[in-house]
Amino acid sequence: MSARASMRHRCTIERDVTATENPWGTKGDPDWRPHLVNQPCHAWFDSGTLVADGQKVAQVRNLKLIAPDGTDIKAGDRITSITDRQGHTELFTGPMDVEAVGNRKTHLLVMIGDTL
Repeated sequence: MSARASMRHRCTIERDVTATENPWGTKGDPDWRPHLVNQPCHAWFDSGTLVADGQKVAQVRNLKLIAPDGTDIKAGDRITSITDRQGHTELFTGPMDVEAVGNRKTHLLVMIGDTL
């Protein structure tokens, strides 16, 4: 099965379009706008790792996503939702930060983190 054939989910990706600066000369408050809507993708949790702290043990799972090669997505964007192909069932709720984007032969691999 090709990577594109496995992209049974759809996502909405937003990009910060802030052009203003605050009084300290840095970028102003984020102005998130829809960048890609109904974008074909496939999202899943990887196996994760166990983190032990004294008597407490937690499993940390990382959300990953693939998108078609050439999709305009970059680190710093955010994903607001991931749904099934018809858009009826929300599978993952955001916002979630795009932490990194890697190129593969036939698709992009997107590393996703939670926004607090």
